[in-house]
Amino acid sequence: MKKPLLIISIALISIFGTICNAQKTFVEKYTFYVTNVNDKISEPKYATITVIFNDGDTTDIVVYATDIPKRFYRTGKITKGKTNGGYEYQVVTCVDSETGKQVEIQLFDDACRIFMGTDYIEYDK
Repeated sequence: MKKPLLIISIALISIFGTICNAQKTFVEKYTFYVTNVNDKISEPKYATITVIFNDGDTTDIVVYATDIPKRFYRTGKITKGKTNGGYEYQVVTCVDSETGKQVEIQLFDDACRIFMGTDYIEYDK
C-alpha cells in the first residue's frame, strides 16, 4: 500500500516542480539595430525585429530579424545587473543553435544585446 502512495507523491511533486519552473513566453519588438565589432559601432539600420523569449514552453530565445529565425538555447540562470549609467538589465548565457558557440543575451527595457565575445548586436525600440 505504501508503494503506490510513494509513486503518486513523487509524481505530484514532479508535476508541481515543472509548473513552478515554467517560463512565461513574452515578445519584444524592435525597429532598428547597431553592431559593435572590434569596438566600432555601426550606423543604425532600420528593420523589423521580433525577439521571442521562452518560445513554445521552452527557455529558448528566438530572434526574427532575417528570413531565417535564429534560435538560442538557454544554458544559464537569469541574473540582474545595472550598467555604470544606471540602466537595469537581465542577462542570460545561451548557446547559438547554428554554431554551438556561447553567447550572452542582455535585455534592457528598450533594447536587447547579443554578445559574441566582445562584439555584439544591439536591437532597439
